[in-house]
Amino acid sequence: MRLNSCLFLAFLGFACGTQTCLAEEFTTSDGVRLHYISEGRGETLLFIPGWSMPAEIWRYQIAHFSRTYRVVALDPRSQGESQVAMSGNAMQRRAEDLNDLIEHLQLRRVVLIGWSLGVKEALMFVNMHRDIKVAAL
Repeated sequence: MRLNSCLFLAFLGFACGTQTCLAEEFTTSDGVRLHYISEGRGETLLFIPGWSMPAEIWRYQIAHFSRTYRVVALDPRSQGESQVAMSGNAMQRRAEDLNDLIEHLQLRRVVLIGWSLGVKEALMFVNMHRDIKVAAL
């Protein structure tokens, strides 16, 4: 049985501080359902985990940074609570998923923070979409 990400964080004692933590989903431009966690307000920090890691790996960063920023942590396709995709697991498509999430959240600029494969996906995003939407890496 899967726990909602916010409940999981609360269970571990790293829950969403004083802000409301929202576990949400959206559908990418190629029809895959992706899950993400959103907490806090202000400039957006978008956390991208490495291969096979869920958004929950960022629990300490979510708890800390959501005090002063809007923190969004993505479960990339085929990871965490996101839909297992039969295709599109290549870095270019996953970078496009970042663009789809940024568009879904109607963000003008974000700080992209990646770990492991998430770093390469962030760099691929910049390569594909330039740095117009990126405040920092």
